Amino acid sequence: SIQRELMRNMLLEVNYTGSNSKNLPIQWIFSQAFPSPIAASNTSPNPAANPFLRRPYPNFNIGAFATTNVLQSNYNAGTVKVDKRFSNGYSFLVSYTYSKSIDQGSEVFALGSTFNIIANNNDFNLDKGLSTFDAPHRFVASGIYEFPFGKRKTFLNQSGWLDAIVGGWRTSVMFQLQSGYPFSPNIRNRRANTGYTLSTERGDLIGDPNWSDEEWQRRLRDWEAGIGGNLFIINPAAISLDYAPGTFGNIPRNFFRAPFGRNLDFSVAKVTNLAEALRMELRVDVIGATNERLHRFDAASRILANNLLTNVNMGSFPVRSSIFGPRIIQLGARFVF
Repeated sequence: SIQRELMRNMLLEVNYTGSNSKNLPIQWIFSQAFPSPIAASNTSPNPAANPFLRRPYPNFNIGAFATTNVLQSNYNAGTVKVDKRFSNGYSFLVSYTYSKSIDQGSEVFALGSTFNIIANNNDFNLDKGLSTFDAPHRFVASGIYEFPFGKRKTFLNQSGWLDAIVGGWRTSVMFQLQSGYPFSPNIRNRRANTGYTLSTERGDLIGDPNWSDEEWQRRLRDWEAGIGGNLFIINPAAISLDYAPGTFGNIPRNFFRAPFGRNLDFSVAKVTNLAEALRMELRVDVIGATNERLHRFDAASRILANNLLTNVNMGSFPVRSSIFGPRIIQLGARFVF
């Protein structure tokens, strides 16, 4: 961590944060059969066809599990922060964080559309990829500003009725902007032939899953206008289900990413001195001022990521009219004595 005073009442801080975690929990399907290119047949005497004959622990069923601590994760981040302490009627705090988080299954058995299960319980590294909460870029800015009008201010420095009208006004704001979270469309127990019903497979990537800028803007305009139904975040034609038997597909876990999120909250307040020891504050708070529908922090949980890869809505965002994004306005009064 490095700190340096840039000027009076302003501080620059640069931090690095790193962690390497081991023995993280998992509900481990420890007797899952090894994959095979031969279609599963539970009655075949051939181990290559019969997953029950390929179990690493023959005394346990294929779906047997144990809660154990075996997973690993790694996190690295750099943060730059500028802090302007309150003086001359204003203050602000601005921070930017660049980070990367990698693990072997942070969303295993999680609630929501990122629900996932380790693909190959005999090889955890097959699922090594971005954490489901990975957000490489995060920017936050907040501040308070007192308007320079009224008694003891730069302009209209008068008491009485004029100060009661134009004095004591201030505003505060908080703006957040960050990368969208990763997600993983998948399908269950299709070609790896492990015999475990919930085994995760992800298909092969055969093209660019990202739309061109022109195509994305066209789709976004249609979605905002209520035309064409769901908004596809990725191009479904880039994913093939014709991957090699005995494999889980070549698409890494959490390879795709939801749109970025942003939010703006602000307030306006008026403080009036009613007497020497009595002060009244009236304020208006606006929460979610930008009324986001697509660029939400929970966008990844709304993408139909856990649908079967064969589902026509796979990797899409619901129709705009189905998303409730309220803009909350609060009115308040407070007396201080």
